[in-house]
Amino acid sequence: DAEWAFRFWLAGQDPNVQAVEIEHALSRLLTFYWKADQGVNGFPLSQIITSEYGVALILDNHVNRPAFVKPCIEQAMQATGLQDPRRWGTTEEQRVLDAYLQIRVSYKHGYSGPMSEAMRRAAVTQRYLNSGIISNQRGSFIYEANAVASRSLSSDSSHFVKPPANYEEANYPNITPFGD
Repeated sequence: DAEWAFRFWLAGQDPNVQAVEIEHALSRLLTFYWKADQGVNGFPLSQIITSEYGVALILDNHVNRPAFVKPCIEQAMQATGLQDPRRWGTTEEQRVLDAYLQIRVSYKHGYSGPMSEAMRRAAVTQRYLNSGIISNQRGSFIYEANAVASRSLSSDSSHFVKPPANYEEANYPNITPFGD
């Protein structure tokens, strides 16, 4: 009914509702970003993709095709020859992301086709990067809002993203419609 559509649209204009929507969306990361079994080559995604831009891309992919994130990142790492994120800087992460963006356009598994509108969705995220809203610098993603004030980038080039306080992997089930 159009009346209900309008009510939901109107609620979505409220900054408090928007804040809850953002918090809910980010909480999805708890289901895959720090989990070892969702990572590649023994590294959780929090050690592979650590830029705001990269996390936005994989979060978008996870919402659209959750089971595709891991294999697409794995193929991107293989395609670039970049297998150990402990040795990466921003340039290496960007190379993996560039390969990943090409792979996710056509990657299929079983009955499920490629990510819906992968190029258009990537272009939206790219616009946020180009406008300076998000960063592609390795280590720029921070999960907890209050961490911004206390965090300083170290000379450590890995810039791995730490899970939120009290994070227990077992409390968050994997969201995949089929196995790996």
